Amino acid sequence: MIVYLPCTVIAFSNLFPFHLDSILHKGVPVASYRELQVKEKYFKTKGHRHWIFATEDSERLFPNGKPLVISLFCASDVPIKRHIKIRGEANPFDPQFKTYFEDRSISKLRDKLKRRNDQV
Repeated sequence: MIVYLPCTVIAFSNLFPFHLDSILHKGVPVASYRELQVKEKYFKTKGHRHWIFATEDSERLFPNGKPLVISLFCASDVPIKRHIKIRGEANPFDPQFKTYFEDRSISKLRDKLKRRNDQV
């Protein structure tokens, strides 16, 4: 298997033992057997993402007997949740706005329960 590395790997050369002189010449195969072992051991493919830093936990197994794969958390997996601004004239200590703040708390609880049900 021949792997061609882009020139952006130069910035990470202190992390992995790639050959810098070969990387500078575009299109030159540089992956040695040791480098392929490192890739196969520490980096996995998950869906459309490649090069995910992950490891297999052989102590914890899935019901089918395969080891559990533990990977780093990806920040882009968190959905964006927009907040709703509080009206400027609203005061939580004013009885006039009691129903307004009750409605806000009910809608927050609904969102929380919806997220909890989506996770299960």
